[in-house]
Amino acid sequence: MNILPNLFARGFGKFRITKQLVISHGDYCPPVVRPLHNSQEYLDDAELLDAPCIFCDDFVVVTVKAERIREGLRSQCTTAGKVWLVVYEVTGTDLEGHPVHTSNLYSRQDAEDIVRSRSNTF
Repeated sequence: MNILPNLFARGFGKFRITKQLVISHGDYCPPVVRPLHNSQEYLDDAELLDAPCIFCDDFVVVTVKAERIREGLRSQCTTAGKVWLVVYEVTGTDLEGHPVHTSNLYSRQDAEDIVRSRSNTF
């Protein structure tokens, strides 16, 4: 039996999954994509959709559940918006060790499946 090589294997490795939020923040502004702040990783995707948020260039903090946001975080986040969408970004490294964006998926399970399939080379 011949085993075909994985056609999608291109030498990528060290895959990483990051939860990203697509945020609207003004009538005439394009949406932005930011990672959820580490302190809120426990929030479920359903809780994040349509939630009000504040963000900066580095991360987003969702202002749900009357949760008290540390003043240090609040002072870093200068823009308010609303979460449109939750996506899971899959990144890896190429043969030279440079970061490479490989895909965006709508569920963590799908992202884990992609990482598993790309990690298995034949």
